[in-house]
Amino acid sequence: MAKNDQLDKLRNSIAGFKFEEALGRLEDIVEKLESEEVDLEGSLNLYDEAKLLGERCTELLDEAERRVKVVDGDGELSDFE
Repeated sequence: MAKNDQLDKLRNSIAGFKFEEALGRLEDIVEKLESEEVDLEGSLNLYDEAKLLGERCTELLDEAERRVKVVDGDGELSDFE
């Protein structure tokens, strides 16, 4: 149960991240994992965090895509594709 509490706290913290913050933290995690200086348990914890960060980045990109609109020849707004 403690693991779920820890993930919930992490999820709540990440929910406030801007895209650049989430991406920057994700890059930091990749560097740590590539350095091979983290033990198995630490790697699993970083993986969990990276997964949540990836979800946050996807959420923010989807939101940005919904906000981007284009004006067509008739002056009407439509989705950017």
